[in-house]
Formats: sequence, C-alpha cells, structure tokens
Amino acid sequence: MRQEELKRLHIVKKVLAKELRQVEAAGKLDLSYRQTKRITKRIKEEGDEGIIHKLRGQLSSGNGSVNVKNTESGVNVNITLVKWFN
Repeated sequence: MRQEELKRLHIVKKVLAKELRQVEAAGKLDLSYRQTKRITKRIKEEGDEGIIHKLRGQLSSGNGSVNVKNTESGVNVNITLVKWFN
C-alpha cells in the first residue's frame, strides 16, 4: 500500500472504532463527508483491501490496445491501434 493509503486506513480505522467522527476524518483526509462515508463502508465490507483504488494496475482506456477473443477457436488476440496526429 502507498503511504497515502496507509494514512487513510489509519484514520478510517479510528472512525470504525468510534474514536473519530466521519466529519473530523473528512477534514483530516481533505475529502468530503460523503466520500469518507463511502471509504468507511468499503473498508467495513472488504477489509483493509478496500482502501486500494479498484482501477490500480489496469490499463487506461486510451492506451490504444484492444483485446479481441475469437469465439470459434477461443484464442485471445491483442490488437494495437495506431493513432496518427497531424
């Protein structure tokens, strides 16, 4: 986990232990109350892994690569699209 995520996890654990209110945690994390509430709920449901962003490690949508699966043979083909800019 990254340092920022560890800090968030520490503060959210205090919220779950009722040592800190969500409003105070939102101020410390520089997030809105609603976002803090979402993070708290996710950590309660998923455990410590819930603090890690779900898109980490995935390619961006604009990377120019497309995965295509041929259903007849079951072969995955990776096609790289070339973008030309003037």
